[in-house]
Formats: sequence, C-alpha cells, structure tokens
Amino acid sequence: MAASKFTEGITIFQKNSAKVLANADCLTKLIQLFTNRSLAWHSIGNQEDAFKDADYVIQNLEAKNTKALYRRAHCYKLKHQYALAVSDLELVCQIDTKNPVAKKELIELKSKLHEEKQTKIKEVASAPL
Repeated sequence: MAASKFTEGITIFQKNSAKVLANADCLTKLIQLFTNRSLAWHSIGNQEDAFKDADYVIQNLEAKNTKALYRRAHCYKLKHQYALAVSDLELVCQIDTKNPVAKKELIELKSKLHEEKQTKIKEVASAPL
C-alpha cells in the first residue's frame, strides 16, 4: 500500500526531527511525504487520516502549502463543513491565482454555503414562537 511507504519516511523523520527541520531540502521532502500520504489516505477512503496529514503540514510545517490546504478543504467539504472549506480554498486561490480546480471548487462551496444559510433562515422564520 502506498500509504505505508509514506509512513516509513515519516517514521524516519520522527526519529530525526531536529536534523530534518533544520535542513530546507529535507523539510521539502517531509512536506511532500505528508501531502502525498494525505492523498493516498484520501484515495482509499480514509478521510480522517487524510485530514490529519494535511492539517499537520498546515499547522506545523508550512501554513500556506496549497496541496495541504486543498486536501484539508476537501475533507471539510466531505464533512459538510463548508465555511471551513471555503476559508482554505480562498487561501489556495490567493496563493495560486491560476488554479482552475480550486476556483471551481470555491464557487461550488460558496453556493452550498449560501444554500445552507438560506435553509437555516427559512427554518428559523417558520419555527413557532
């Protein structure tokens, strides 16, 4: 399984974290390990671990990593957490202004978020006092 190979690389990082974080080339490889494993988890339907790996990159390694942001946004979308997904996708679109996939996804999610708000407004308006 592809995720196991990425996990092997991450285990090596964890044993040598100080050295890895001090070296720019190693840090780049580490970010690639986490973002690629996130994609591998996603591909086999393990959204929880896909989210954890993407979130780890954003929180601990590179806050503006577009791959990690996009993957985390996708996980938020699957959990119907549209506002959080929109926030990540807006950042992706700010960083990578020519990313057509992120732009399309952002438009779709903003629409879903708007629909969700309209539904809640209708529910509140129709609720008995």
